[in-house]
Amino acid sequence: MRLAAEVCPDRPDAVSPNGAIGLMQLMPATARRFGVVDARQPESNVGAGSAYLRQLLDRFNSLPLALAAYNAGEAAVVRHGNRFPPYAETVGYVQRILRDYGSESQQASPPSPVHAPGLRLARSDSEADRLSLTPRH
Repeated sequence: MRLAAEVCPDRPDAVSPNGAIGLMQLMPATARRFGVVDARQPESNVGAGSAYLRQLLDRFNSLPLALAAYNAGEAAVVRHGNRFPPYAETVGYVQRILRDYGSESQQASPPSPVHAPGLRLARSDSEADRLSLTPRH
């Protein structure tokens, strides 16, 4: 699976030859798995793609393997013993991302909490998303 930026950089409605949709190039089953109704809608697409990548980082505890799973699918990584699937596209994809990211030996860091006790994501029509300190009830 290619990122939409590789397919067409300014098209949130981009569809890859494999059927991956939108900016994060979500496969339809992945989009459904994360509750996306319209994978061409940028906020939903990026939100689901980000959540999926976080899930892969947690599962494989390795940035390279998480990227390989994002590109080739979780099942491909598992099928190959939690190692890189021997697909030229996947190897090239991971190498490009890691090169652009900064390090081919980069490992996934433990997730930092976004929602700590007493914090909630606040949304206002007039303001961008922000964290606010308010007690949960």
